[in-house]
Amino acid sequence: KHGKHEEALAAVDKAIAHTPTLVELYVFKGRVYKHAGDPAEAASWVEHARSLDGADRYLNTKATRYLLRADKPEEATAVIGLFTKDGPERESNLFDMQCMWYECEAGEALRRLGRVGKALKKLLAVDKHFVDIVEDQFDFHTYCLRKMTLRSSTCG
Repeated sequence: KHGKHEEALAAVDKAIAHTPTLVELYVFKGRVYKHAGDPAEAASWVEHARSLDGADRYLNTKATRYLLRADKPEEATAVIGLFTKDGPERESNLFDMQCMWYECEAGEALRRLGRVGKALKKLLAVDKHFVDIVEDQFDFHTYCLRKMTLRSSTCG
């Protein structure tokens, strides 16, 4: 953030040489590259960190986000798919889980790549999620009125 990217990279390289199994160092190196304006290199370092611990959902999410910001939506979908159901319904599974951060990031990546139709589909999915949330709230309050339990949901 302060423009001292070379110093930060030198320090993190020294730390990696000392403790090469510390996953957070690779994530930090990716973050330095992100702030230096190199999203592709940042994504490769965060992806390397993810590969060191394949069971970590946080690293999986972080790697997906960095890949999307590096305009690599196909790779990002494969990475986020590691923690979703297998098969061709991966994308619909993310939609069903209302994974809005992914849809926003993927939509922006697709827009930057010029795939406007797919980008619009992703971004409109976010709008649909919010419409569904509002409808669910109306359904809940109707249910409360029917069961005479509105007081506990509004006064407590």
